[in-house]
Amino acid sequence: MAARSDGGCWIAWFASVPSPTFYNMRIQRLDRTGAPQLGADGLLVSANTSASFTAGDWDLRVDSEGNALLSFNDLRGGADREISAYRIGADGTMLWGADGVQLSDDAVDEFDSRICQTTDGNFTVVFSRSNSGATPPRGLVMQRLDAGGNKLLAPEGVLIAGSGVGGAGPSDGPAFFHMVPSDNGSVICLFAKDARTATSARYPTIQKYGTDGTGLWNGGAAIQLQANAWPIGYYPNLVSDGAFGAVVSWHDSRVGTLSSWVQRVNAAGTVLFPAGGVAASIVNTGPTRLHVSPSVPVPGPAGETYVFWSERDSGQGTRDLHAQKIDSEGTRTWGDGGIALTPFDTDVEDFIRAAPAPCGPGAIVTYKQTSTGSTADTVRAIRVDGSGAQVWNAGAPVDVSTVASTKGRFPLASLADGSVALVWSDSRTDAGDIYAQKINHDGSLGGSVLCPGDFNRSGGVSVQDIFDFLAAYFSGDPCADVNKSGAVSVQDIFDFLSAYFAPCP
Repeated sequence: MAARSDGGCWIAWFASVPSPTFYNMRIQRLDRTGAPQLGADGLLVSANTSASFTAGDWDLRVDSEGNALLSFNDLRGGADREISAYRIGADGTMLWGADGVQLSDDAVDEFDSRICQTTDGNFTVVFSRSNSGATPPRGLVMQRLDAGGNKLLAPEGVLIAGSGVGGAGPSDGPAFFHMVPSDNGSVICLFAKDARTATSARYPTIQKYGTDGTGLWNGGAAIQLQANAWPIGYYPNLVSDGAFGAVVSWHDSRVGTLSSWVQRVNAAGTVLFPAGGVAASIVNTGPTRLHVSPSVPVPGPAGETYVFWSERDSGQGTRDLHAQKIDSEGTRTWGDGGIALTPFDTDVEDFIRAAPAPCGPGAIVTYKQTSTGSTADTVRAIRVDGSGAQVWNAGAPVDVSTVASTKGRFPLASLADGSVALVWSDSRTDAGDIYAQKINHDGSLGGSVLCPGDFNRSGGVSVQDIFDFLAAYFSGDPCADVNKSGAVSVQDIFDFLSAYFAPCP
């Protein structure tokens, strides 16, 4: 899922179809009221033959004009997986052609891909290439596209990591990666240093790449954040810090059992937290407890970071949802063990997702909970403030969906008014449909995304919004930072008034 600036969002999925195609890629756009805009079943993006199982991660983002950006693999090139990219207009127009832009065409598999628009207005796609031989070399490959989908680098892309490139060993095959845009058209990638086998050095490694694929930090050699491997098949978490740097989280077993870690790297490539990262919890570490599956880290307005994880006993039969706040210096501020948000019992909390609170400190976390002995899943949400207190529903989780069904996936995105949208697959009527719900700033559900000028969230734009904005501005309330610059300034006045007098999207 990817949010649009007009309050709507894009949702994409692989739909199961009969052999030999196996899967079609489809996409849907919701407007600010949650109404589908591309038909009841969404828009067919690609009916090219896919593998019988969807190995490899894919990506959906949105560009500055609200168009969808998609990248994924299929078998259009033959028996091996190849990567293609699409740019799709709000009305469903295929802006890069009916079949998108094919980015790889060789005799080996390309699995994962990430796509984003960069600050220069162009588009970067990075994908992983797997190869047991030397040609073409294994590793991460970059391609850049202009607004028309024309390739800006060599036709086959540029190898940026692996096979001796970017400080990698001659046989390294990095994978399991994420990407965010940075400054001057660059991107930041976090990846496993080498993922060829179960015993490979899957160390968390990060680098910033220029528009030609050159590594910009550390003399061109990627920065290794820790010399302990994360588990095979595990994807770490990477988000922008809002200042062209990055915040990352992952789990590894350096202390004997799995524990969660957080690290920040600024735009210049300086690692800001202690070497190896900051542990989310140092209480009840192995063998008694596991601190696993950390959420995407959530950067806060004062340089703090919020992270959530699954706390488990050694047998993983007893669990809860835990949270931690790490300040800008890398200090745990909610105690060395963090805060438990749910009871430590046999109910299972997983698929933990997190997003910023609408304004000011705190975060919103969503999760799936399955009760002991049940096959039905409940979806819940919690908002915590800067002290870790739960602020919704008298300190209790909010039920987002209690329909008796199995549920999965759960992408989460912040919408234009600071609410969040959560999407999941759901078996309530068949093998799996797609459902979505909007969770508002006060924990209520549904309704339209608010107009940008509705500062007091009353549901309408009126002169009272001006009075309330000015009161917040002169009191230094972080909610007055309407342009999300990280500070309240006179520019926020101009930007608020522009939103106030503009028509609602």
